[in-house]
Amino acid sequence: MLRLRALEVAAVTHCNLMCVGCNHSSPVSEVSFADVAAVDRDFSGLAEVIEPTYVRVVGGEPLLHPRLDELIGALRSAMPTSILRVDTNGTRLGKVPTPWLADIDELQVSVYPGAAVLNTTLRELAAECANVGTALLVARFFAFRASRPIRPLGTAETLQVFETCQMAHANSCHVVQDGYVYLCPPSAPSAIGRHQDPSCPIEPRSTLEIRLSEFLNRDEPLTKCQDCLGTVGTPIPHTMASRKTWVELSSRGEIDYAHMSALRQDPHSDNFCSVGEVWSRGARDLA
Repeated sequence: MLRLRALEVAAVTHCNLMCVGCNHSSPVSEVSFADVAAVDRDFSGLAEVIEPTYVRVVGGEPLLHPRLDELIGALRSAMPTSILRVDTNGTRLGKVPTPWLADIDELQVSVYPGAAVLNTTLRELAAECANVGTALLVARFFAFRASRPIRPLGTAETLQVFETCQMAHANSCHVVQDGYVYLCPPSAPSAIGRHQDPSCPIEPRSTLEIRLSEFLNRDEPLTKCQDCLGTVGTPIPHTMASRKTWVELSSRGEIDYAHMSALRQDPHSDNFCSVGEVWSRGARDLA
């Protein structure tokens, strides 16, 4: 069995916020919802050869999915020993039902200056999470790292960005979508400007373990990497854009070589752009 830090599934590709620099390209992605049956099939197949520590439900904004409870149920059934986490911007909390809260281990709420979630909402959510044994994690973002360069990267730059990309390596942000595993969110089909980069088909399962290991441990950058800053882009204050201006405003980044050097020393180095808080501890923490 392969041991892996995480696998991700985009519950939806779109978002109700327009954050400049979003590395999922959610503000300009088409409206799309993960198919529950496909998620069940894909993760059941992957469970035969891989044991991820985390399964992360991301977006876009996951709470836009009308069948999120069923999607989470499929993931819990397929990978019962993984830590199941939902990442949300929190703006829909209190507006949609959360029957799935007891079925996950962690709920992370990312709070942005332009879409602040009230502390009263978070306190009510913390009480609900504590009641069902789910950890509530709050990350306050005041800046992002630019994900799109102002110009295509050269060969040497592309390799350096790829080598230090936390999405592709340390943080294991590998996306499972419609029968394939993609190395990172920017290379998944929902990302804009995506090249025909390689992915790992889940079928045939008889050779999946070998193929997946080779794919995830590749040392060659994707073609997409020349148009991506990975996790070493220059910091930009958090702002919102419109659909018309998002690409322009999000494509002004450069390489932050000081941060790249820090990641070479510690690939799991925290990104300075967020402040993390624990509002409720989950059942795993209390065991």
